[in-house]
Amino acid sequence: MERSESADELNDKICSLRCTVDANEALAHLSLPDALLERALWARNCVVADAEAVLVAYCHWYLKTLGDAKARMGIHNVHAFLLTGILQIPGWQDADGQPVLLVLPNRYCPAKIPERHIVNALMYMLECLTTKDQRAKRHGITILCDMTGWGWENFSMGSASRILQVLSYSFPVRIRKIVLMNAPEIFTQIVWTMITPMMSLDLAERFVFHTYDTILELFEEDQLLAELGGTREHVVMETFVRGRYRSEGLPFSPISLATVNWQEDTDDITRNNSINSLLDKRKEAL
Repeated sequence: MERSESADELNDKICSLRCTVDANEALAHLSLPDALLERALWARNCVVADAEAVLVAYCHWYLKTLGDAKARMGIHNVHAFLLTGILQIPGWQDADGQPVLLVLPNRYCPAKIPERHIVNALMYMLECLTTKDQRAKRHGITILCDMTGWGWENFSMGSASRILQVLSYSFPVRIRKIVLMNAPEIFTQIVWTMITPMMSLDLAERFVFHTYDTILELFEEDQLLAELGGTREHVVMETFVRGRYRSEGLPFSPISLATVNWQEDTDDITRNNSINSLLDKRKEAL
């Protein structure tokens, strides 16, 4: 359930959360900005204790992944994976005007691409959606998964568990709905039972199943891909990636997916030494 807080009530909540954070051994030294505290409050229905818990999990995830609890994913960390188009920010809205994250699970093969890549990219795309967009920050996002053509080769317990842990506990975002479009019977009858225990009860209640016949109840035609009954085209992911490099003030170097060895290569976090060197210099200058 969403709550409506006045500006004064929200400021009081932020102050209360700040006191709680400052008293928390895992968070006190991080000097977390008020904007992040606000995101955590909205993500957890303005309950201070729940907001504190998600901040602890969020900062721990970055500490474990990037070696720094204050660090955040950058485009250079996830460049190669985003080119697959498995995760897209198409600029759409659902029927309530909230931003959409598009997921194409039938493009993801865990046997070929280690799960860390999709989890890192998910964190990055959630950062993109929620950091500056006030609608997403306050009222949440909708995740649309086109399950057309999905099969066992697109599933692993490890990747499912890590993704659902992020969405349930480790990222300060309000999930309005997770729309599973055209989910096959092996998912609805077998996989759904397997993965439900991996997620919070609140997240499980956000899942809704739709088909071509019902999807327009949630989206206008101009907010859907043509193959889903709409009029939109797929995002050109290289254009998206180039735009993110510009917005983050980093130099762009093209990557060919054909040359990426997902199994043996170092992941995107360490693969671009020139970017990492530039970021280190910026840190030293601060």
